[in-house]
Amino acid sequence: MTNKTVLIVEDEPDIRLGLLIDLEAHGHYTVWEAGDRQEALLVLEKRGQPHVIITDIMMPSSKTAGLELIADIRANPQWKYLPIIVLSARIGTQEILEALKRGANDYLVKPCDLEDMLQRVGRAYELSCELVKPSSAASPDLPSEPISDARKLHVDTLKLALWYWELTTQRTKFDLAEESKLWTTYVNAKGSYSTRTLDKYLHEASLPANPRTHLIISTATFVLQSCPEEPSLKPQLEEYIQELSQLAS
Repeated sequence: MTNKTVLIVEDEPDIRLGLLIDLEAHGHYTVWEAGDRQEALLVLEKRGQPHVIITDIMMPSSKTAGLELIADIRANPQWKYLPIIVLSARIGTQEILEALKRGANDYLVKPCDLEDMLQRVGRAYELSCELVKPSSAASPDLPSEPISDARKLHVDTLKLALWYWELTTQRTKFDLAEESKLWTTYVNAKGSYSTRTLDKYLHEASLPANPRTHLIISTATFVLQSCPEEPSLKPQLEEYIQELSQLAS
């Protein structure tokens, strides 16, 4: 498979069509569609692995069908490293936290800005190219060693810190890297930006063998000190920081 492929899991046909048009016209992606969790699983079984999955949370079969789909994907060795972006009208912090726990890579709120959506899908596509070979290849290029709980804690802490930042400030990951001065940022000649090192730390399979634990702790601490307080996320982030600090000591 040489095309850049995105699977959209969304029960509203008009929203699916809008995403399809935007992704095909502006991102040059080939789009697959599914209207619910079971249909999405059938698409994955029959058509193979897309590069990116975008899923809603609420669907006809269940109010949490999207979360259940994420759990299904993460439990399957063939699919477990596929980048997943949640696209939902639900903006409660509990939904965001639950999506993180289930294994989502990113969370967008409807209606989303086209440029922001394309940038996030683009980052997810780049991650997919690094971690996963499409299923048309002989076998998925998955890490051979199991991922430890410590590595998962590193990634979960940074993900939650990033979501805390985005939710309370309405600013981007690039802004966090720039303002905290903890992560290197890159801007090419066309004005596109990236945070390549930070991106690697946001995924278990690309996390360095010896991650800089203090860097994640410093980032999470910076977020807590710089952002408006978010009561439903703050205790969890503080707990993660404490657990990581114990690992580093």
